[in-house]
Amino acid sequence: MRILAKAQSRYSPLVLVLLGLAIASTIGAHALRHAAVSAVHASRDLVYQFRLQVEPAVVTGGFVVSRNRHTIAGAAMGCTAGAALGAGAAAVFGIASGGFALPAVPPAAALGCAAGSAIGIAVGYPLDNWVLD
Repeated sequence: MRILAKAQSRYSPLVLVLLGLAIASTIGAHALRHAAVSAVHASRDLVYQFRLQVEPAVVTGGFVVSRNRHTIAGAAMGCTAGAALGAGAAAVFGIASGGFALPAVPPAAALGCAAGSAIGIAVGYPLDNWVLD
C-alpha cells in the first residue's frame, strides 16, 4: 500500500486526460486544416491533369461525330424503327398464335434493329459533307 500511496500525483487523472485531449485537439485541428488545404490543391491538380488528358479525346470525338452525323442519325433512327417493326410483327404473330410465338419478340427486335440500322447507314452515309467532297 505504501507504493500506491507514494506513486499518486498531485493532479487528478481527469485533469491529465483533459489536458492531453486539449493538446491533441489543437494539434489535430492544425493537421486537419493542413490536410484539407493539401486535398484542395491535389484535387485542383487532378482536375487539371484529367482535363489535359480528356480534352483531346472529346475534341476528336466531336470531330468524328460532326463529320458522320447523318450516318449516326440514320443508324439510330433505323435501329429504332426496325426494332419496333420486328418486335411488333412478332408480338402480333404471338398473340394470333395464342402466345406460342411470344418468345420470338426479342430476337425479332434485334434482327429488326440490325436491318434498320444498316438501311439507315446506307441512306445517311451519302449525305455527310465529307463524302461529297
